[in-house]
Amino acid sequence: MPFERFIGTRTMDKENPMVTISLTHFYYNAVASRLLELQSKRVIYHVDEEERKIGFDIIDDDHDHSYSVFAKTGGTGFGSASSDIVRRFDWIKAVASLKGAEKQKFRLR
Repeated sequence: MPFERFIGTRTMDKENPMVTISLTHFYYNAVASRLLELQSKRVIYHVDEEERKIGFDIIDDDHDHSYSVFAKTGGTGFGSASSDIVRRFDWIKAVASLKGAEKQKFRLR
């Protein structure tokens, strides 16, 4: 029987800027990293509880309540700490706790 190419269930969006929410970090894919020029940057989070939205201000300098952005080990994207915001908002924690990275992934707008 000849080999058949395995098609995984994990899909990578190589065209759209995406963020994945985990219990400890927000991970930005390579597209977002490139568009936002995340290397050596910091991020300030904004939360709209009513609309259940998270906003991201990408900044160059250290400001109060900003988080460092770091290169993701073994990948092409970047990450920033999220445990403070996850602990504070139950609806963000619920998303971060979902099984399967595809359920934790959102397109940046």
